[in-house]
Amino acid sequence: GSDYDTTNHRFTASETGTYLFTSTVQTLDNLTDGVLFFVWLRKNGGTELAGVRESTSGTTFSTLNVSWVGRLNATDYVEVWCRHSLGSSISLDSVGTFTSMHFSGARLS
Repeated sequence: GSDYDTTNHRFTASETGTYLFTSTVQTLDNLTDGVLFFVWLRKNGGTELAGVRESTSGTTFSTLNVSWVGRLNATDYVEVWCRHSLGSSISLDSVGTFTSMHFSGARLS
């Protein structure tokens, strides 16, 4: 079975172990120079496991990749958080067959 919940968009560890998580997030809106775009993997709603930041430079989209390997206890959960400094909303939606966000997790041992 899957430890990913499609309702709350969290990966909840079903057993204690070492896990690998990866995420790719791409904005689909035209970003202006100097907009900051952040993506984090967070545990249990607060602890930052890994994060990346980019300052855009007139690109039509921005893509950030983040990954983390580490130990989780059973019932710990991991989710992806995003933030930007644009001051209004930006789109992370799908376009045709292209999906602008990917999140995966797997227990390694």
